[in-house]
Amino acid sequence: MPNPRPFPALAGGCACGDVRYRMETAPLYCFACHCPDCQRQSGSAFAAFAVIENDRVTSIGRCPPQKMTIARPSGITKLVMGCTRCKTIVWDASSAFSVGTVGIKVGSFDFPNLMEPDMHMYVESKVSWLPLPKDAKTCVGRFDAKEVWPKSSLARLEVCKAKFEKEQKEKTEKERARKDEVPSQEEEEEKEQEEEESQADRTPTAESPEEKDVEEQDADKEFEKRQKALEERLERLTLKISQQART
Repeated sequence: MPNPRPFPALAGGCACGDVRYRMETAPLYCFACHCPDCQRQSGSAFAAFAVIENDRVTSIGRCPPQKMTIARPSGITKLVMGCTRCKTIVWDASSAFSVGTVGIKVGSFDFPNLMEPDMHMYVESKVSWLPLPKDAKTCVGRFDAKEVWPKSSLARLEVCKAKFEKEQKEKTEKERARKDEVPSQEEEEEKEQEEEESQADRTPTAESPEEKDVEEQDADKEFEKRQKALEERLERLTLKISQQART
């Protein structure tokens, strides 16, 4: 697949300026949604988005965008990214078109007029006082990306999806290998405790009748051995916890 054509990096951010980002390449697709959920959630007549691969958006502000969860009027919960200070949402973190993509809020761009929608969807819910351009592409309900997106964008989408799935697979394999190779802290402590308790409970074998008689008659000495073993075990455990707290 040919490399994306050169695109002037377009910046944007939140209302207070703490969160800033830069879109490194042209978006896959831009669209406006006129559904009741988008109208209410945006507090405007419609919501506009620029869909792009998430690895082609760079954080350049004082604070990186933070994950936030919002509940839409329909009851659907969405994961978004934005500023925790001014509460501006800069993009939807879970794009409905494919894994590994985000939907940047067009209104958060420094120059939102550059991102004219390629499609207006849910026009049956559009407010009557908002006229659309005569040549605007519209659809009732939701559009199918495979039918309306450019072939170059669809090709990029497939690459993005494959890359995301590969990364997730590698991450899962690493976690599984780490779990199989390295016992958890709880497992290590339980094993060590069992070994130490077994050692502390083990009764030495007498090598002579005289030693056996002494062992049987000196119960206090055996108790002291157990007590000392317990104290040493607690001391090692305390040291391990202290070392873990410093790392």
